[in-house]
Amino acid sequence: DGEAVTSIQCVELPVHLCEKDLVIETFVVPGDLPFLLSRTCMKEMCVSLDIECDRIAISGKYQDLEVTNSGHYVADLLDRSEDVLVNFKTEKDPKKKAMKLHRYFWSSTV
Repeated sequence: DGEAVTSIQCVELPVHLCEKDLVIETFVVPGDLPFLLSRTCMKEMCVSLDIECDRIAISGKYQDLEVTNSGHYVADLLDRSEDVLVNFKTEKDPKKKAMKLHRYFWSSTV
């Protein structure tokens, strides 16, 4: 909506893309906003975008992308072969934050 928001904190998120374990440093902002990767971030990770095949590549390893109803790409950032541990040391309400992440990553409609 073009409205400026102030970040609550900076976190490092472990992600799994194209068979690679990576860490993304990002800022947490209040509200229900999707997690977006900037072009700058993708360039730093050496991501190649293959629009024709709806996939990305890093170091020759490919990962398919899903396309939302609104035409945006969605990438699975989790390594589903392992359990994921998230620690919210500075969260006032860790259960609320965990539920928000659960709704976003596991219950979202593509």
